[in-house]
Order: sequence, then C-alpha cells, then structure tokens
Amino acid sequence: MNLNIGCGYNKIYGCANIDWDPNCNPDILLDLEKDVLPFEDNSVDSVIAYHILDRLGDGFFHTMKELYRVCKNGATIDIAVTYPRHDNFYADPTIKRGITLEGMWLLSKKYSDSASEKGFKTKSLAYFHDIDFEIIDMSYILDPNFKITEDDDDSVLTSQNNTRIQTNIKLVAVKL
Repeated sequence: MNLNIGCGYNKIYGCANIDWDPNCNPDILLDLEKDVLPFEDNSVDSVIAYHILDRLGDGFFHTMKELYRVCKNGATIDIAVTYPRHDNFYADPTIKRGITLEGMWLLSKKYSDSASEKGFKTKSLAYFHDIDFEIIDMSYILDPNFKITEDDDDSVLTSQNNTRIQTNIKLVAVKL
C-alpha cells in the first residue's frame, strides 16, 4: 500500500490520497495532526509527503509516529518541503515549521547513538518518540533566480539566503 499524505488537489494514482480538506475530494479525509491513520501496523510500503510536513504544527510528531506505526520495515517516505532560508518559506502563511536535513537526522536512532558515542549532546527524538527513520537520499532544488558559477562551492549555497527553494529528503523506516 502507498500513501500520498496532504495530497490536496495533487492525487497520485496507486496511492491512498489523504487530506483534511473535503474540497479536494481525497480518498481519505482526516487531520494528520490529530487522527489515527486507518491502516494496520506494518502495512504501508511507501509514503509521499510533498509540502505537508512543513505545514504541520504541534501534530508533527503525532504524524511521524503514525507513519512509523503503519510503515513496514524498509518503507520509504519521500519528502519535499520549502527550504527554510528562502523567502517563499516566510511568504507562505501555511508553513508552520522548518524541515531541515539536520532536524530529520534527529529521528534516527543510529544517528543518535553515533552522536552520543562521539560525545555530542543531541536530542534523542528517535528514542523519545520510539521511531526510527534513516535518511537514504537528499537533494535541493536551486532557485532559478540564483546564479551559481562553476567556481562556487556548497559554502556559497549555505551562506546565502534564497539560493535553494526546496529540500527533498528520502527516509526509510527501520524496524528491527
């Protein structure tokens, strides 16, 4: 089974399209921040979460715990969010939280263990919420108005605002 959470009007064939807005006529109408996903434990193969995780407020961890519950071991979650250092992030009143690569690492027990072994103090969100997701891929979409040259390196992209417009992260559920 495949899920498309926060689908809005962008339904994907072969997915259970989920949204809270009845106007977009989703397959399943529910509030991701509060409701329980109507699927059995370990029954989902993949999740698409395009521009929804950054729109979640206090229910973010409820959603991540529900996704972890329904995902099979090895299930993937494809995430796309607005880059938090882009003007679009601040211009869109529906965005409630910045989703970063560094923040998503905090949902990994392996990352938490590794950081702890190295003496870093890190919030063990994976252990606190009893979830475990590994990042298996990530990329950024550059703002087409930002002109990067061959001489520029990653430090140019990270030191300036409005260079990246979107962050793409692929997680895998780890259940041992």
